[in-house]
Amino acid sequence: MSFIADFFVAFWDLAAEMSLFLLLGFAVAGVLKVVIPEGWVYRQLGSDSFLSVFKAAILGAPLPLCSCGVLPVASQLKSGGASRPALLTFLIATPVTGVDSILATYALMGGFMATVRPLASVLVAVVGGVLLLLWHKGKGRQSRGVTLPPGMKGHGVTAQKLVDGLVYAFSDLLQGMARPMLVGLAVGAAIVVWFPPDLLSNYVNKGPLPYLLVVTLGVPMYVCSTGAIPIAAALMLKGLSPGAALAFLIAGPATNTVALSVARDLIGKRGFWVYLAVVGIGAVGTGVVVDQVAAHWAAVPLEDCVSCAGHGSAVWSAASMVGGFVLLFMLAYRGLAVPLFHKIRAREPALRKSSGFPTVVLRVPDAECSRCASTITATLQHLEAVRTVQVDLDRRLVTVELRGKQSSDGLVKALAQAGYDSKVVAE
Repeated sequence: MSFIADFFVAFWDLAAEMSLFLLLGFAVAGVLKVVIPEGWVYRQLGSDSFLSVFKAAILGAPLPLCSCGVLPVASQLKSGGASRPALLTFLIATPVTGVDSILATYALMGGFMATVRPLASVLVAVVGGVLLLLWHKGKGRQSRGVTLPPGMKGHGVTAQKLVDGLVYAFSDLLQGMARPMLVGLAVGAAIVVWFPPDLLSNYVNKGPLPYLLVVTLGVPMYVCSTGAIPIAAALMLKGLSPGAALAFLIAGPATNTVALSVARDLIGKRGFWVYLAVVGIGAVGTGVVVDQVAAHWAAVPLEDCVSCAGHGSAVWSAASMVGGFVLLFMLAYRGLAVPLFHKIRAREPALRKSSGFPTVVLRVPDAECSRCASTITATLQHLEAVRTVQVDLDRRLVTVELRGKQSSDGLVKALAQAGYDSKVVAE
């Protein structure tokens, strides 16, 4: 029983320590959504050039998108005319970091790791884009503006937009990240409590093995940039080097099995192999460099790296306690209560409450988060014949009610253009 109690204590400690920075990060992410016009972002990525690659890395790094949420955005960029090197760079840089994850990294792992993490992600992303650009050298096209998808128009920032941005951050954005974050906290707490203290330092943390191990584990996993932090921090407490932890923080959020399957369609066969190789080799390479730097930087002793984020004061401890309660309540509500409510509703027939309008039900296997639901809804509602759209994330079903003639093939095609494969299951 003491193991269980220790697990919940460690779970609470991790959540409380990162809570204030994470809540601030969500707020900043919401503000960024309305301050930086999406239309302006789209116009920067339409040419095969080094500048376009660099812009994709700089623009993608602060955006609060996971490896799931970045796929429909990248698909829209592609349909609008973004170049493949820019898309590859965007696919790597965006899910690895975000303003929320940078602040949370500082909370649990200190200023050194919070600094090198975004720098490493941008570097790896730029290298990937440049390699693909050089591979296609001589086959490029003239620079051209990107065609904006419907609704991508910036009209300045207003107080209402700021409010809308904060609502988005603490509803849609948090909804998509809540369960991965809870899983990350649980895995981190389990490592702290149940892993032998000398497991990594005595048996694994030697030579290239730790870097290769964490990258091999991280590439197929679905873990968001914030949910990966408690796992990496707990591994560091058990003896994993900062560089190997950084390799996991890059490889884990940058890829997963879904992202790998979609990437080939987005950036082509060559782009896919560059994407996979750059993430793997880049994660290992930056990890090795960071360990060399950290080992010779007296301000960041390896054994104290995780604890260097501690703040210690009574005021900070009290604020962290309040923040921890707020964060866990929001994660539990968004990650557990809301999905449970949808699951209860999902027991009803898919074609419930028919109002006499023609209805089509589609299965969309890649609909995994609230951002996916928002993108699917916006894509289908843009079609003139569509009356209503209901997305059931638990069953991966989309129920579309039509007001006029619209072929089911047209719905499938519209979703494919937004980056989602679908299949008609009922109409």
